[in-house]
Amino acid sequence: MIFEKLGNNKAIRFTDSEVTRMNGKALIHNHPSGQTLSFEDVLLAIRGELKEIVAFSGKGTYFKLIIKDKLDINDIRIQYAQAKKEAASVINTLVSKGVFTKEQADLEYKHFIMSLFSQKIKGVRYEQTQY
Repeated sequence: MIFEKLGNNKAIRFTDSEVTRMNGKALIHNHPSGQTLSFEDVLLAIRGELKEIVAFSGKGTYFKLIIKDKLDINDIRIQYAQAKKEAASVINTLVSKGVFTKEQADLEYKHFIMSLFSQKIKGVRYEQTQY
């Protein structure tokens, strides 16, 4: 462990020095809301040149993004925006067909974005695991 840091229920901030110390390491943190990794998590992983970033949900699931290659931030932004657009379309269709309730759709939306995003970017792998 390099360091431990507390944030609030919305975010945690890292100094440039802390981000530099993360280089080549894994960042493990919690998402008590049960949500998957956020776009801010992805950006931190790129900025810190992390090997992986993990979020424990506190609800029996953890989410992991494994980064194998150096990533281009502009490509990441474009591909994430595209994945977000595609996920919204699919989720809205499933809600309109009664497959998902609005509440289920809200829970699945971000996970679906990360799944689509990781399929678009070579050099990353996204996992959702029960523990």
